Amino acid sequence: MPLARRTLLGLPALLFAASLPPIARAQSTGPLKFPTAEMARTAEVKADMWKRLPDFPLWTADDQEYRFRQSLGRITFLHFWGSWCGPCQREMPQMTAFYKKFKDHPDMNRLLVVYGEPFATGRKYLGGSIDDAALFDPREGGQLGNKQNLYRQLSLRRVPGTIITDRNGLVIFWMEDATDWQRIEREMPNIFANSAPYTGS
Repeated sequence: MPLARRTLLGLPALLFAASLPPIARAQSTGPLKFPTAEMARTAEVKADMWKRLPDFPLWTADDQEYRFRQSLGRITFLHFWGSWCGPCQREMPQMTAFYKKFKDHPDMNRLLVVYGEPFATGRKYLGGSIDDAALFDPREGGQLGNKQNLYRQLSLRRVPGTIITDRNGLVIFWMEDATDWQRIEREMPNIFANSAPYTGS
């Protein structure tokens, strides 16, 4: 694993990021708003609110590629997380409870992205609680070689980070800080009911 990609070498930047206020590209209060099917047909491909996320790759621990397009047709939660991150650890009980409640819902897809460390380290910390949803954002951990880094591709600036996309891959929630998972749980009926049907585009 290239030492230049190890987490500790990025520690000063991570400590600086931890001191920043929460970054929210979505509404932090009030009901979520949803793109229409027509908006989905014409949406720009861009990492931003009400835009369609690009078809990025992630990898499993055994180096199998997972493409974002495999999530289309379902509500997708893309959550960046690392065991070295204090806010990530503090939100883990809420996030685990949320995941266990909705993991078998046929209209929901949950992608837990282990970031900034070897996959095995993050998986060991999870202790099997939600690691069936875990994927690996490479380069930062380094164990899967010099592959594309999604964290930087999406211009994220801190972890934890949560992005929720509708059935067409359009962003409806974006938070770069610990997420209030109880609030998201209350929003789920609204999300399932009001996200536009998959257009196939």
